[in-house]
This record gives sequence, C-alpha cells and structure tokens, in this order.
Amino acid sequence: MDIIGNAHREFGTAVIVVTHDEDVAALCSRRVEISDGRIRSDSRMAAISAPAPASRIG
Repeated sequence: MDIIGNAHREFGTAVIVVTHDEDVAALCSRRVEISDGRIRSDSRMAAISAPAPASRIG
C-alpha cells in the first residue's frame, strides 16, 4: 500500500483498490461498496496516513 499511496501523492494518479480487508479499505479516501452488482454506498472519508519512512542521514 505504501507504493500505491506514494504513486498517488507523487504523480496525482487515480488508484482503484478492490479489497475485502477493512484495514486496507480504511487507508483509502473514498469507499464504494458493491453488492450483487449494485452500488450500496459511496462515501468519502479522511484517509489514514501511513507513517512517513525514516529519513537517512549521512
């Protein structure tokens, strides 16, 4: 998810993630839930940012 998030932030690309994992879905700023081929909900939420990578010194 870090690589995908970095590409999104760095290049402004749209990223679509399909998952059944609630922890992965919580990292996304928008959630569209689909059931039986129909959109059940479409919501925007504040994405939980992953910690920034430690910078290297020296």
